[in-house]
Amino acid sequence: MKSFFSISFFILFVLTNMAAQDALDLKREADALYRLEKFDRAEELYRQSLELDHRPETLFNLGNAIFKQGRHDEAAQFFSQARDAFSEGGNKSDAAHNLGNTFFEKNELEQALNAYRESLIHNPANEDARNNFLLAKELMQMMPPQPQQDQGDEGEEGDQPPPDMPDDGSEPMAEQESGEDEGEDDHSDGIPDGLEEEDQTTESMADELAESDLGELDPDQNMLDQLLELAEEEDQRTQRRMNEERRQPSQQVRDW
Repeated sequence: MKSFFSISFFILFVLTNMAAQDALDLKREADALYRLEKFDRAEELYRQSLELDHRPETLFNLGNAIFKQGRHDEAAQFFSQARDAFSEGGNKSDAAHNLGNTFFEKNELEQALNAYRESLIHNPANEDARNNFLLAKELMQMMPPQPQQDQGDEGEEGDQPPPDMPDDGSEPMAEQESGEDEGEDDHSDGIPDGLEEEDQTTESMADELAESDLGELDPDQNMLDQLLELAEEEDQRTQRRMNEERRQPSQQVRDW
């Protein structure tokens, strides 16, 4: 009986090693297809390799092949699994970095920042993660601020009409009486009527002159504003181009 168990264990050991070797061979073949940009065929072989041996590096490379085919949500699942399965910090950093790239491609910049930050925690020397972290942060700063609902609610309350005036006419009468009192005070200064008319004429001429001067300056001011807007737009386009050039390629297979 003891000899039977020993033989069974030996056969199982041999079969396990053969499966692991077959899985490794499939992975290597898939890596070669990946480099030839045959990502769909590489994906098939990576999946076959995983059925024989669930290796974290195969999960990582499978995520790369799926990412290259534009299926970012599915690629993120394999990068997450690879990150959790890896034991070495550098490998965890690479998986977290590629996970950040899936969020970046979906324009989920806040989640991308968190993934890049995690990558740098596992490996502070990861230059790709550092560059992409800075790029995502700059893009978030360039995005317009989101409107706050609280301010809108306050605005609605502030737009409410004033309460109705009383029907007895007391306030309009008070204003009329106040106006009569103010008129009496104006005449009590002893200023001749003719002098008041002359002062009003002078003030109206000054206002017309000021308005005419402002009218002449308006075209120049508008042109200056347009030039400033064009310069600002060109500066933003240049900054975006520089950011895109600085971003490093990331989805690379690994020969583990």
